Formats: sequence, C-alpha cells, structure tokens
Amino acid sequence: MTMVYSRLRDLLFPLLGAACLLSSGCLTTIDGACTSIAESHCANCYACAADVDGVSGAELCNIPANKGDSQAACESVLNDRCSDQARSIRDPFDALDKCDNAIGDDTCGELVERHALDQPGAPLTCQKFI
Repeated sequence: MTMVYSRLRDLLFPLLGAACLLSSGCLTTIDGACTSIAESHCANCYACAADVDGVSGAELCNIPANKGDSQAACESVLNDRCSDQARSIRDPFDALDKCDNAIGDDTCGELVERHALDQPGAPLTCQKFI
C-alpha cells in the first residue's frame, strides 16, 4: 500500500504544481506583491490628497520631491523600494500579504494623521517595505 501511495504522490504532485502555476493567485512573486502594494498605496494617497487641502499625494506617500508628484512616479518609487526590501528578507511573503491587507484597510484619515505627525506614510505593517 505504501508503494502505491508513494507512486501516486510522485505522479500527482507535479501535475498539481503545474496547475497551480497556471492558475492566478497560487504563486505570489515579490514583484507581483510589491506592484500591488505600490499601486494600492499610491492610489490611496492620491485619492486622499484630492479631498484634503494643502497636501499632495506624494507627500502622503513620502515620495521625495525630486521624484515628481505623479501617481506613476509614486508607484515606481514604492515598487522599487518594496522589491529591494523584500529581497533582503528570507521569506517575505507572509509580511507582504499582511502589508497588502493593511494598505487595503488604510483610510484617508489615517494617512493624513501620519503625515501630520511626521510619521512614515505607510501603515506600520508596511513600513519595512515602503
């Protein structure tokens, strides 16, 4: 019986792995996770800045002035920052997932509060990445 199970496992696991690679969401990459985080955070910052006087999206996301004040520039800077930081961590995927969730839950009020307190623009769980 053990031999049958072993052989079955040897045949099925590669097939399941291939199916996993072909489906979306099964294989997370650092680049994919960081792109999602950067796009979401920058969208939050720029949408919030449109509703709040006296602050720009770049300021809310802590993007240096010399990088430009556009959402695309924000995404590029944060994506690069995130990818570099994530690659320096042994297994970053759980932390990236938590960061992505925190960005999704972040509110305009929280962004403005962090900015007013001169804190990093990202939620605490994301500060190591962006």
